[in-house]
Amino acid sequence: MTDMPIITKAYYLKDEFFQPIYEYLKEDKLTGNKEINRKTLLLAENYFLENSLLYKLLLPRTQKEQRVRGKNFQLCIPNKHKDKLLMKWHNFCGHFSTGILIPTIISRFY
Repeated sequence: MTDMPIITKAYYLKDEFFQPIYEYLKEDKLTGNKEINRKTLLLAENYFLENSLLYKLLLPRTQKEQRVRGKNFQLCIPNKHKDKLLMKWHNFCGHFSTGILIPTIISRFY
């Protein structure tokens, strides 16, 4: 897809969900909130930064999934861009149903 939204560091830092993990990976900085810090530290190994974009490592949960698909990397989409992305992929894939659209999006984005 050629018309991807431009995602910057600022969008991750404004996003309530991604901000703690992004700051931790980028600047080794925690929030000061024990619960958020605990969650961030537990999940940090499943995320990485590349060119200031945040990616999540999607690991297969079962042996069957492991045979079907290996490791997969999902681009983390800040909340601000979720609706735009969904609409673009809906237009791109057509009206095939959630049976095709949702798995296609999930395989690429988090």
